[in-house]
Amino acid sequence: MDINKQTSEIARNVRHLRELHGLTREKFCEALNYDINYWGSIERGERPINIQKMLQICDFFKVGLDDLINIKASENNLSDAELKPIFDKLRNCTSTQIAVVEKFLDEILPYVR
Repeated sequence: MDINKQTSEIARNVRHLRELHGLTREKFCEALNYDINYWGSIERGERPINIQKMLQICDFFKVGLDDLINIKASENNLSDAELKPIFDKLRNCTSTQIAVVEKFLDEILPYVR
């Protein structure tokens, strides 16, 4: 795979992760202190993403670098519409409730994959 295609796929993967987490480009850039125009050019595949930014994104989304590189937006991934009811419920939770849900998911997901 050529480098331009690979960096475009990584940028697409980051965009997919951002959208799965319900983040607009503006909120994502604000959280990571990225220039929105610069980041837009990365997401559109006009500019390569450097390893430092990839590592920051991995840390932000709590995924491994290999996961970031290999994410595939496929039929197996839920659409934003399918995830919306879950996100809506989580938005109304307290931080304690979120911690319980996160712990539950950490414990159960390895058994359902």
